[in-house]
Amino acid sequence: RCVLCGARYSDGRHVCERDGSVLDDDVDAAVGSTLDGRYRIESVLGRGGMGVVFRARDAELERTVAIKLLDERYASEPVALRRFVREGKIAREFVHPAVVGIHDIVCRDTGPVYLVLEYVDGRTLGTVLRERGQFAPAEAVAVARPIADALDAAHARGIVHRDLKPENIMLRSAQAEPRAKLLDLGIAIVHATAD
Repeated sequence: RCVLCGARYSDGRHVCERDGSVLDDDVDAAVGSTLDGRYRIESVLGRGGMGVVFRARDAELERTVAIKLLDERYASEPVALRRFVREGKIAREFVHPAVVGIHDIVCRDTGPVYLVLEYVDGRTLGTVLRERGQFAPAEAVAVARPIADALDAAHARGIVHRDLKPENIMLRSAQAEPRAKLLDLGIAIVHATAD
């Protein structure tokens, strides 16, 4: 889909023939479809450098999940694919209440490559900060404490996040604890620990 003129192409093009703009994936077209006969795509949650995150319904386990779908341009690039799969493996092995959990990694020779993640109902810290500005000190501590605890636990295991920013912290809508959850271990690295 051309972001300038709105033209849509289904033939694998990367440039709009009308205005020469680089095409963008029409991610909204996926809403209402079912991925692998199991995950019914309900809405687009966000878009990152390597793909799109959708809210979906897991028909088999009857729960809401987040699907992080790797852009097909990267699925055939070994470095990008390794990074994406590494995110899934790190998230699957590192379990912490303030880190978004992973349910599954789907990586195969053909078809979509994606992660099935815990769905967190809420908004990113970045969105909230842009809307309301600063937090009161007690609110800031309530957000920072679980994230700091998660990072401390990760560092103890030799995991360094490397992309800590407000857009990678989700604030839950419900008053559940912890209120904040850390996202996107995609560029995390694992160092050997001293123990």
